[in-house]
Amino acid sequence: MKAWRGVEKRKFLRLESPLPVWFNLYQVLGRRETSRRLGGMISNVSLEGICLETNVVLIDGSHVFSEAMTEEKRLKLEIDLPAESERITARGKVIWYDLSSSDSPYRFRAGVYLTEMDGNSKETWGRFLTGLRK
Repeated sequence: MKAWRGVEKRKFLRLESPLPVWFNLYQVLGRRETSRRLGGMISNVSLEGICLETNVVLIDGSHVFSEAMTEEKRLKLEIDLPAESERITARGKVIWYDLSSSDSPYRFRAGVYLTEMDGNSKETWGRFLTGLRK
């Protein structure tokens, strides 16, 4: 298979870093969780986004990735950072989703743009990414 040779349009470098993540749907207007929590893995990260992989995308009759692409809902994310021994929380909008590659243990993946993170989590996330670059 030939390597892609197009123009890279990403603003931020993607760094490989498998991290456990828990996520659920979050209602933006009501600022409340609207589904049960699911688990997955983050396969790569950047300052503004992640690639989330999971085996389940249907929760309580809703397609989580599809619903998190709307303006009304986001994913609420809880990410464990082993190097920091901390868990950060963030909210993100799904930008794209598809099936994972055949060599992945997960069936589905999604690109998530991080839209909201409290100050402490944002600082911890930045410190974590700086450590990955070294």
